[in-house]
Amino acid sequence: CSPICASYDLRKQALYGDLSRYICCNGNCPCSGRLNESQCPAFCLCLEAWCCFGQSVATTRWMIQDELQVETTKCDHCIIGTMIFLQYLSCVCHILACFFSELRDAAQIVDLLADFTWCT
Repeated sequence: CSPICASYDLRKQALYGDLSRYICCNGNCPCSGRLNESQCPAFCLCLEAWCCFGQSVATTRWMIQDELQVETTKCDHCIIGTMIFLQYLSCVCHILACFFSELRDAAQIVDLLADFTWCT
């Protein structure tokens, strides 16, 4: 199973299978709840896991921590913030690489760094 599928499945489990409770990024982004997620929550969750992978993983983690009342350490915040930043940077690099072929290698390196950070 891919990391994207795992992220989707973990969020679904965190929602106890009730996707009617799904809100994009669990309400942690300005657009959350305003995207008509309730109309097609499974599709929206799939898009979140695919397009905003780092945010999706972090959001599910925070959701579970809140429910279990587990505190996030400063180190956790640093790792998660770095992971999210690298995921978005990877996306930007890949878009730019469509126009500037010399950036393809840089995009791949950022991908590897993002994946490595996610695994920590």
